Amino acid sequence: GGIANIKEVYDCLHATQVDGVMSSEAILENPSLFAQALCIPDPNDNSNGNNNSSVTNGDAIISTLKKNLHQRQIQLSYEYMEFVKLYPTHKSNVRAHINKFLYSSFAAFASHPTINQARSLLNTPKKKDLWYDDYVKVIDLVDAVVKEMQQRKILRPPAAPHSNNHGNSRSNDNTRDSSSSVTDATAA
Repeated sequence: GGIANIKEVYDCLHATQVDGVMSSEAILENPSLFAQALCIPDPNDNSNGNNNSSVTNGDAIISTLKKNLHQRQIQLSYEYMEFVKLYPTHKSNVRAHINKFLYSSFAAFASHPTINQARSLLNTPKKKDLWYDDYVKVIDLVDAVVKEMQQRKILRPPAAPHSNNHGNSRSNDNTRDSSSSVTDATAA
C-alpha cells in the first residue's frame, strides 16, 4: 500500500521480488503513474537501460513529465473532460475525478481567492444542465493561478524525468510531491 510514485514502484518490486505493484489513492490523482515506467528507468535495473526500447509514445510521456506537477494535473484534467464528452457520466463522478486531479493545486494555493472560487464552482456548479462547462471553468481557473505563480516565480522548474538522483521516497517524486513544484505557496 501507499505506492505514490514511480520510485516507490521500483523499490517495492525490488524489495519484494513480486511481478506487479498496485496503487489505489495515488492512481486516482495521477492515472499516468505507471506510464512513467516507460520513460523513467529503474535505478536498480542492470540491463543497460534497454528496457524502454519498445516505447512508441515515450516522447509524449517525457514531454508531459517535463511539466511541473500542477501543469501535468491541469493537462490531465482537460484530457479527462474530453473523455467525458465522448463517454458521458454523472456529474458527481466527474466532480470527484477533477477534485482528485487538482488536489495538489488546491492544497498548494489554498489561500488564493481564485482557487477558492474554483473549489466553490466545483462543489456547486451554477448551471444545472451545463455543469460540464462549469467544470471546464474550474480547470481554467486553476490553470490561471498556476500561470500566475509561474510568472511570479513561485513555481520551481520541474525535476528532470531521467534524473539519477533517487533520494528519499518522495524527494524526487515528480508526480505527487507539491514541494517539488512550489517554493512558497503561501506567498500568493
